[in-house]
Amino acid sequence: MKIECGIKKPDVLVEKWQGQYAIFSWMEYVTAIPQPLFLITSFKENGKPNACFHA
Repeated sequence: MKIECGIKKPDVLVEKWQGQYAIFSWMEYVTAIPQPLFLITSFKENGKPNACFHA
């Protein structure tokens, strides 16, 4: 089955709890892709710690 998503919420998407799509956009549920998160740490030239969070 092919589902195309336009601006209007497709009928196949049913709220799991009341107000779900009023609080969060239905597009967030369709397009959200889980991905790993990692933190890179180092020390700057002046000796202070430095951290950079990536996804």
